[in-house]
Amino acid sequence: LFRSQIMAGVDVCVSGGESDLLLVIRATQGNDSAPFLKAWVKENKTWIDEKLLQKGAILFRGFHVTEGSELEDILKQYEPELSDEYRGVAPRKLLPGSKYVFSASELPPYFPIPQHLEMSFLPSPPRKIFFCCL
Repeated sequence: LFRSQIMAGVDVCVSGGESDLLLVIRATQGNDSAPFLKAWVKENKTWIDEKLLQKGAILFRGFHVTEGSELEDILKQYEPELSDEYRGVAPRKLLPGSKYVFSASELPPYFPIPQHLEMSFLPSPPRKIFFCCL
């Protein structure tokens, strides 16, 4: 079951009850561009912080973000101090036009990727981790 409401040009969906982890921010018609999402994130940073603390994660769905540079511009509105230091073990590369957005892996598709903890074992792990399917 999903509850949904329109908020500042996006559709905010919560699965089941208030304690569920899944919070989905969906693009609405005409409000699905990368520049719109960039402005929305900047305008709603405090709300995003509150929801991350409550839910643990937010899924943004249906926005036309197709380049690493677009994602980076959006993320900088939320977290101006992104890190360009990659401390994992999988081979990765920076996406074109970006200083902070890495590929998921440069391993051939037949290599298995075991479960991992996204650098949570480090003495100083990342405060937040952002993922995007481009």
